[in-house]
Amino acid sequence: MVTLPAPPEARTAAPTWDALIPQTPATEGFDPASVEGLPAPVRRWTGHCIAPGAPLSTTVVLTMHGRVWLGGWRRVRARQLLSAARGYVWAGAVRTGPVPLHGFDLYHAGTGRLRWSAGGLVPVLSVEDQDVARSTAGRLAADLALTPAAALLPQVHWDDVDDDTAHAEVVVDGVVHRITIRVSPKGRLEWIALPRWGDPDGHGYDFHRFTVVFSGEQEVDGLLLPQRMRAGWGLDAREGAHEFYDLEIDTAVWL
Repeated sequence: MVTLPAPPEARTAAPTWDALIPQTPATEGFDPASVEGLPAPVRRWTGHCIAPGAPLSTTVVLTMHGRVWLGGWRRVRARQLLSAARGYVWAGAVRTGPVPLHGFDLYHAGTGRLRWSAGGLVPVLSVEDQDVARSTAGRLAADLALTPAAALLPQVHWDDVDDDTAHAEVVVDGVVHRITIRVSPKGRLEWIALPRWGDPDGHGYDFHRFTVVFSGEQEVDGLLLPQRMRAGWGLDAREGAHEFYDLEIDTAVWL
């Protein structure tokens, strides 16, 4: 069993962090013939990102840095445990003045949670309700892009659109999330989008188009990951876009 401690920012989320770590690492190797029945963009993406024989891991620990929108752009350093089949915990530290903000959001087993505190002690925001659960479940579906082998999971059902675009129905705890991916001619994932439950404009929760745009690539143990991620509501629209994070992945450890 692989044991990784939860980051200090996620102390209250430690039980969830532990529950997402697989008991044994992935051992099955990637066989390119296994994707022959999938849409062309998915075949091109997985063939480009997963080396033949590479373990089909769908759980990864990422460290990242960049900026997030908290009433203005703020520098952030973060760590994320992502298990495509179970959930995720994302924990970060943001400098907003003399006292840093520490926060996390997570999804696991139908529960979503969002918490931020000043200096790790004074609560600033704490939400755990059905709206947050629906929103964080949507994020888990979108994070499929960060674990390419997740495209082959049985709860992911692909449909053709065209040579560069494909749809998938991603089942998260019995709820279907319909995502769209765009893949370059060489197989690099360019973006992923889906209707995600949220309240980006402050007018109440509803489904809004959520997009993550990727650039650059890096190889880790036979799998290619994006180098940079920009995410937000309506990023591919001409007006009304609300980008809220812009992050670069520093390290990745597959479990």
